[in-house]
Amino acid sequence: MASVNGTINKSQTLARSCLLAIFEPLVNRGETSQILLLNNHFKSVPNRSVELRRQQATLNAGLIRIITETDPEIGIVMGGDLNVFPRPDDPFFNPPSDQLGSIYKEGMFNLYEFLAATKPENAYSYIYQGQAQTLDHLFINTILKSRLIDASGAHINSDWPKASDTQALYGWSDHDPIIAYFRI
Repeated sequence: MASVNGTINKSQTLARSCLLAIFEPLVNRGETSQILLLNNHFKSVPNRSVELRRQQATLNAGLIRIITETDPEIGIVMGGDLNVFPRPDDPFFNPPSDQLGSIYKEGMFNLYEFLAATKPENAYSYIYQGQAQTLDHLFINTILKSRLIDASGAHINSDWPKASDTQALYGWSDHDPIIAYFRI
């Protein structure tokens, strides 16, 4: 369990801590264009790891808040294999558990919403038993949302079926990355 009597089990929450990277442009044209990336792999098992994923999202939201308070002009991208559906996030609970709610509360925009509105046929990152799903996400802050040019799912993995249960996937993973383009 991720929590005991409402307390956070830090060892499980931090077992899959996010990776942090800061990117700076080669040429600065007078604008602040640093980009911070928080890359994640949240715990899987949809209906058994809900509280743990909620805590992982809360940890990321706290980092986003601290970074934004420190540098309000920095672009922030947070995402990865979050192992949860977009809002409403799961079919297992009524009401949905809103596992990524803390990230939305920090003002982050899920690029799934952009894909669903502009390229609905492309708005998936995983295929399970023939059903296209979205378990991988990219959230961006308002700085980057104002600079967003386009986003797309790079279907290089999930569309490749296994030849058999004993053979590896043809792709590198069973999940697809999301690609986003920004004016920087």
